[in-house]
Amino acid sequence: MDKIENNCVNKNILNWYPFEQNATALEIGGVSLEVTDLLCQKLKRVVKIVEKDSKKEESLCKNLEILEGNIKEIKLEEKFDYIILIGSLPYVSKELECKSEEFLALLDDLLKDDGKLIIAVDNKF
Repeated sequence: MDKIENNCVNKNILNWYPFEQNATALEIGGVSLEVTDLLCQKLKRVVKIVEKDSKKEESLCKNLEILEGNIKEIKLEEKFDYIILIGSLPYVSKELECKSEEFLALLDDLLKDDGKLIIAVDNKF
């Protein structure tokens, strides 16, 4: 798959979802800036956590805050309407040296009571 096709797939993975416009999202990891830009277009505020020393892509979104580190290191005071994990669940839980279930429990503290956790993982089928 070439880069243009891949960018289309990345963006289309969430463009169908009926996000609430006045909502906030925490994106952890993430496969592309296209997904982040889509979230910024649809939501009031987006916080993205990326690995330290990761290749940083530039975004012109004014409602985007990028934090470097891992979810255990970063202290977030707010709770989010959405937490987004696109292709990063296995990698993040491995990096944090915890099982996926433990990682998801950690995220529960950052999700509003009526919040949504959106996960997409690679599936060879």
